[in-house]
Amino acid sequence: MESDALLDMIHKLHSKWHVHLQHLCTDDDSTMRARLRWNNEDHKLHFGTYPMHQVKRGKDIGKWKRRQCTGKLQHPIPQPKFVADPSHRKKTLRNKLCSFNTLPASQKYGFGPADITRIVKNFLHFVNALKTIDHDEWHERAKCALDHHFDDHSHCGSFCLRKDELLEKSAEENAKKFYRSKVKDKKMYEALSEIVQTFITKTRLDEVGPGMDAQPNESINNTIAWKATKGKTYCGSVSLENRVCVALSTHLIGPDKHFRGAFGRMGIHTRPGTAHHLKLQAKRLTTKGTNQKKLEVKRKQNHKNFEKLKEQLVKLMADNSKSNVHMPGVAMATDGAIQIETDNAQEKKCRCGSSTHLRTSSSKCKWNKKNEAERDEAKQQALLDNVQVEDDMNKLETENTLIQIEESEEDGEDCDYEDLFDTNEE
Repeated sequence: MESDALLDMIHKLHSKWHVHLQHLCTDDDSTMRARLRWNNEDHKLHFGTYPMHQVKRGKDIGKWKRRQCTGKLQHPIPQPKFVADPSHRKKTLRNKLCSFNTLPASQKYGFGPADITRIVKNFLHFVNALKTIDHDEWHERAKCALDHHFDDHSHCGSFCLRKDELLEKSAEENAKKFYRSKVKDKKMYEALSEIVQTFITKTRLDEVGPGMDAQPNESINNTIAWKATKGKTYCGSVSLENRVCVALSTHLIGPDKHFRGAFGRMGIHTRPGTAHHLKLQAKRLTTKGTNQKKLEVKRKQNHKNFEKLKEQLVKLMADNSKSNVHMPGVAMATDGAIQIETDNAQEKKCRCGSSTHLRTSSSKCKWNKKNEAERDEAKQQALLDNVQVEDDMNKLETENTLIQIEESEEDGEDCDYEDLFDTNEE
């Protein structure tokens, strides 16, 4: 929505007043950058070649391909140069570092919240000092954003006070301050270098170099959000236009002048209670804006941030001294608690008791529902086998009895058949 509105504004400025935008400060909005440029055919007509871009992901990484045709800017209008808001770029770097902090302890090498605060602060100090640095030295000097945190100040500028401290103070006093080491924390430095390197390339430094920001725009957006919330749509009436106009007017001239003028145009007399409320509201906004510019208020805010950083550093140093590491809470061994055996051969067993598999859903498990038919068939076969064995035993007993009767008749002896059957049964 913002990209389409800005595109219409640029076309209107060109057609009515012949005004062109030279720089455009955005918050890394990829859609806006894609729309506010010429399409591929106009680009070829102007430069002689189609626009190309380098693939950064996938199996074709590193290859050059023709850029997707998404531009909607009319060809006579020159393409604006995009610059970035340093505050938003700092926020993007912080998000990358926070994502790195969520990795397992074995992959972030002792990285913590204090490291995030200090690296982001170093990066913002360097960006604010770009105007005092020669453009050819930007990429080399930008390494100080990370190297300063690892006590390497060869690329630092005038904002670095650690240089003088290393020369003026003794080694014992310098050791009291917490800095990372490129030798002890080598793996952490290599991992963080991959993240920070994407923010200090020549292209990205040229974007934050002009020092333009979009903070006034953010302030107006917050003001408009109070009157016209993003969760509701008022496009079916003039309500949206009225809400935006009220927000802009109160933001620029104050609520007192705005409502007194609006009431006067409508012929409405302002009551004393309403006038008193508008005066208090205007006074509150004026006082708030004045206090934000005072040096004492800024120092108090910086003091809170510094105290928060000190707490993070104390916790980080305590964890490093105790060699604390992150462990799963399930069955974690603690002092005074029952120690649970960790023998893999005993732990990794199925509920059926077999160690050849781990779950009852396995085809090897006798409790698997898919094996019920096989188990029933096996039971039936076992019953049949038992019946067959009993029949064989009965036949054998009958044959033995007949043999005894024949032997008795040949010897001329009287045979007691009941005794024979009783003996066979026993």
